Amino acid sequence: MVSFRHEISPEVKTMATLFKQAGYNTAATGTSPEFWTYEALKKSFSKDFDEYQFSHGRLDFARTPDWPTIKNTLQSRQRPFFLWIPLGDAHSPFGAMAKNHYADENYGGPFADLLFFTNMQFYYDGWFYNPLDPGKQFEVLIYGAPNREMHTPTKDSFPARNWPVKATEADYKFLNDMYDNGVREVDREVGRLLRQIDSMGIGDRTVVILQTEHGEGLGEHKYIAHYDILDTQVHTPLIISSPAIKAGRSDILVSGVDILPTVLDHVGIPSPPDLDGKPIFNKLGEVGPGREEVYMTRSPLWESLIKAKGDNARFDRFRALDDRIGFKDHGIRTKTAKLIHRTARLVEEQFSCWTFVSGKKVPRLEYEFYDLVRDPMETRPLPPMGEQAKIMMTKLKDWKTDVASRARSTTLNPSVQDYR
Repeated sequence: MVSFRHEISPEVKTMATLFKQAGYNTAATGTSPEFWTYEALKKSFSKDFDEYQFSHGRLDFARTPDWPTIKNTLQSRQRPFFLWIPLGDAHSPFGAMAKNHYADENYGGPFADLLFFTNMQFYYDGWFYNPLDPGKQFEVLIYGAPNREMHTPTKDSFPARNWPVKATEADYKFLNDMYDNGVREVDREVGRLLRQIDSMGIGDRTVVILQTEHGEGLGEHKYIAHYDILDTQVHTPLIISSPAIKAGRSDILVSGVDILPTVLDHVGIPSPPDLDGKPIFNKLGEVGPGREEVYMTRSPLWESLIKAKGDNARFDRFRALDDRIGFKDHGIRTKTAKLIHRTARLVEEQFSCWTFVSGKKVPRLEYEFYDLVRDPMETRPLPPMGEQAKIMMTKLKDWKTDVASRARSTTLNPSVQDYR
């Protein structure tokens, strides 16, 4: 996937395709809105699912998946099932519909005043900027549907403030606590699913995988939400439960592309010959050695999904360039170091939504090298000068060339205006 506006090539076989071809009942239901909001993604991801129910989502702040679909799939005893449930509960706006267990009920800072759609547009570099400035309003761009305002005052009377406002420790604590409320809600939904599986007596022959798509930046790198390929956003949990896997915890490096061949190999479905990933376990259910390094790409840039209310020429111009070029950053990570190549740095300086709101440029080095032993939070980028950095740079270059040579073509959704 290269953007929310592109469709996967028809010849590409998804996980649902492979399971359906193997005789499985396939179903998808969840609360992540991308899969029903954007027509290109809906068309790509709904392919070969017998049921595809995404009637709720973050945009209307409903958080409960379609449990009738889940129960019907689990009760389908005629054939095995593949059930995909992407949950948006931990996504921003953090804890929007979750019961409050952690946050200060009396908190009155800027994070309480706004329902930030992704908690990022009006916060940057430790400062909150005026969200009611008529020249800085945003809408989320939904193709083929009415645009949605991305922020709404959550109180009847918006408190008067002298903008910009410097963020405090109380602000960061409230934000983290609201995020924890969302994580707790995910835990509750997953627990409900596991209890349902056990109550039906199929727990001893069901494989359950919990994968976090991304993490969130919570102020550590001057912004809020998932906007980068730093570890706060790409180092995520992966839990696999199966009667045939030995229990334990491993710190090996694996990539998201390893999940598909792992599952196929585990249940005895042949893998297509051109998969990037490799099984995490061997035939005995033992964890393998993992990878020496993993690769990552940041795409799409957030600015491709927003509009400025009023004069939108700025972000239309960005989309026109993005459709031709496809802006992205790439990274390579070992257990001890990470190298990021920021090929989108110049366009980000020009079109960043933070620059639009704050007037500040977002400076980026072309290459950022991080020593993860001495700097695990990746706050001190180094120039890639040492031998390790040079080896990683060569590997990253070779990987990008290889991916480009094997990439399947994608097509823009025809309902999207072509700004070119």
